[in-house]
Amino acid sequence: MHMKSHIQKSIIQLALLFLVTSCIVLTDNLSSENKEYLLDEFDSLTYIQNELDTFKVKVTTSFYDPYVSNGYIGIPQPNDGLGRSTFYFPDSIYKLTISIAGDNDGFNLFFNLLDRNSVYFYSSLCWHSFVIDKVDLNETVMIQKLEYHNCISYNATESADSNRIGIHSFIYNRDYGLLQLNIKNGEKYELIDAE
Repeated sequence: MHMKSHIQKSIIQLALLFLVTSCIVLTDNLSSENKEYLLDEFDSLTYIQNELDTFKVKVTTSFYDPYVSNGYIGIPQPNDGLGRSTFYFPDSIYKLTISIAGDNDGFNLFFNLLDRNSVYFYSSLCWHSFVIDKVDLNETVMIQKLEYHNCISYNATESADSNRIGIHSFIYNRDYGLLQLNIKNGEKYELIDAE
């Protein structure tokens, strides 16, 4: 009887320990440094397409508070505070989202690439995601005769995913976001103004 009582007591203690530790879930607010990687200071960006046509895109930025959701088998899942900046290229065909959370050392770029018939380029996937580490924003580039620091270049020919994505290359800048985007169908977009 004493052994059975001891086992029951141990099970109850473990259950209480699990319950208490499950309630102590830490989440982080979006850090002020990481907010600087978003485009919330801009209402619009102006791009030139194929060196011919210019167009302006509206930038929207949203912020989300940290929260805890129910994860696998009821284990609490912490979700850090999040910021997102989004804009669409002409006719809402191409969409770019910049997403950064908490005080992470990196952020995500999400591209939705559709052709004019709403068919995704080179992929059955609806989007392409790139994780960028902040320390990799160390290049200097020239776009439209302007020099930009704190950039990163991506070239699909250097990627194992090159056959499944519609992006040929892009250049991303810490302060202005997407500076240049080259699509495999030959379209090219370059930033010319940020307001």
